[in-house]
Amino acid sequence: MSTTATSTTDQLRNALRQTSGIDDLDWATPPAPLHGGFWAEMYTVDLADPPPALAGRLVARIMPDPDTAAFETAIQRHVHHCGLPVPAIRAASGPTKELDRAWTLMDLAPGQPMLSGLTAIGAVRRARAVYRRLPDLLAQAAADLHRCPTDGPDLADHRDRADIHAFIARIADQADTIDRHDLAAAARSLVERAPTARLICHGDLHPFNLLVDGDRWTILDWSTAVIADPHYDLGFTTLMLANPPLGGPAPVRAIARNVGSRLAQRFLRTYTHVSGTPVNPERLAWGHAVHALRALVEIASWEAASQIDERAGHPWLAMRSSLEAHLTLQ
Repeated sequence: MSTTATSTTDQLRNALRQTSGIDDLDWATPPAPLHGGFWAEMYTVDLADPPPALAGRLVARIMPDPDTAAFETAIQRHVHHCGLPVPAIRAASGPTKELDRAWTLMDLAPGQPMLSGLTAIGAVRRARAVYRRLPDLLAQAAADLHRCPTDGPDLADHRDRADIHAFIARIADQADTIDRHDLAAAARSLVERAPTARLICHGDLHPFNLLVDGDRWTILDWSTAVIADPHYDLGFTTLMLANPPLGGPAPVRAIARNVGSRLAQRFLRTYTHVSGTPVNPERLAWGHAVHALRALVEIASWEAASQIDERAGHPWLAMRSSLEAHLTLQ
């Protein structure tokens, strides 16, 4: 484990001591980094002689933005209380003197992503098996989530932040900050055209945020959740399925995109069947544009901060031309 990681987990242990009131609380085994995310820092952890609320193998999620972290924690708790298969949060705190970032401890979910370790060549080879199952699981997860009520005590203090108008307005402000006034104008146009339906949406529902364990599935990562029209979710999932950010030779990537387009269409058909809600092409295009805007503003922010090289391998960079096309069409 790196020196930085060791320092972070030491700070987390100290924060847990303060939260629990147990001064000698310590790790049973060294925390192990979890890879795959781009925003939060994550570890699997287990504590020696923990209180019952912190027993077992857990996931520590350490987040750089306290406001986003507080909302993510609230909405994950809300959805868990709705009965959806999401990890239960055992403990959470904002930045303190022990750890200068917000953090949560949650249950370790079983399973793994269906596309874990997949390349473009692997996607083509496994196309039939993936086609049969993956879009149906994603559609069922979306439909179940969209039935979750939008009111609850966990969300009482987060109503303004949760709204799609506020979400897009924050993107516009971010674009203005880096002098990308063209993207800010696009954001304000999307706010004006936002559909009026309001449901709990995940905002990042793609194959790597859905862990599968036999017939069980678990949804992870609630940092971009909002209350919005369901096409906000449908737009993101179809965008990711139809543009798989996979490596490999150009001809194989083209075949993988073709497979991805068929997966996206099956996802929409299954969603319509299990939710009873028909897909509206105009609202779906709006959903595509919102997520294209979100990604392009993030890329522009990396460029403004000279961080683009540090982000090599991020899916947004592989999808950039497609994202620009979705935003241009609006």
